[in-house]
Amino acid sequence: MSRIEQVIAEIEEFVEECKPQAFFNSRIVVNKEEFLSLLNELRQEIPEEVTQSQKIISNKDEILSDARDRAEQMLSEARSRTDTMLIDARNKAEAIVVSANKESDAKMSEANKLTEQLVNEHEIMQKAYAEANRLIDDAHIQSQDIIAAAMDEANAIRQSGISYTDELLNSVQEIIAGTISENQNRFNQYLGSLQYYVGEIDKNRAELASSLIPIEPVIEE
Repeated sequence: MSRIEQVIAEIEEFVEECKPQAFFNSRIVVNKEEFLSLLNELRQEIPEEVTQSQKIISNKDEILSDARDRAEQMLSEARSRTDTMLIDARNKAEAIVVSANKESDAKMSEANKLTEQLVNEHEIMQKAYAEANRLIDDAHIQSQDIIAAAMDEANAIRQSGISYTDELLNSVQEIIAGTISENQNRFNQYLGSLQYYVGEIDKNRAELASSLIPIEPVIEE
């Protein structure tokens, strides 16, 4: 705030603080000496302010030229800094792109190698699975053949055992039948002998019975 503005503010404050005149609200009682003192101070300050304003007006071309020069200098510096920043940014961007391309190429190469390795491993796994399945099929076929051969051999052994047992039983049956037949013949012979002896005994008894003389009882007189 300039001194003139300060004096005007003091005058306004002075007027506000003055007492109103009796019966007139729009009129006030002013201290003449104090009011004149403020006006005199305002009058003294005006020439200095006007002089400064005139100096500013007379030096405006120089001020504008200086401001223009400073603006152009600042603009040039800004452009220079901008160009430098753009060059640095472009260089950094190119470096980042080169680094990214190298890293991308390296990763792509590694990915390709890994893909080839996985493909090779997949082919190996496929071959291994195929070989394993073939071996399993061969083992299954061989096991079926072995089981069939074992069953045939077991059936043959069973049949052979049944035949052998049947032959043994037949031999035993023939022996028992022969024994029964032989014993039956002997028994029949023995029975015939016993019947003969019974007949002879009966005959002898009959002869004895016919040879007996009856004895008459003696009667005494």
